[in-house]
Amino acid sequence: MYIMQGTGKVVIDGEEAIVKPGMLAFVPKFGVHSISNIGQDELIVWGVSGPPKTDAGYAQLRKTK
Repeated sequence: MYIMQGTGKVVIDGEEAIVKPGMLAFVPKFGVHSISNIGQDELIVWGVSGPPKTDAGYAQLRKTK
């Protein structure tokens, strides 16, 4: 999770952290997580998730016709 605006509280596997703009919070595979707005401004978060990795490598996403 990349924090773009605001102040939040992130909990990842029971560990809490305060996050602000420019900070990144990494959630490991199967990590239990939450984020809440604890500031006065709107909290804007950019979330990116990668494809699963298998024994054969990372999954590849393809367009279907």
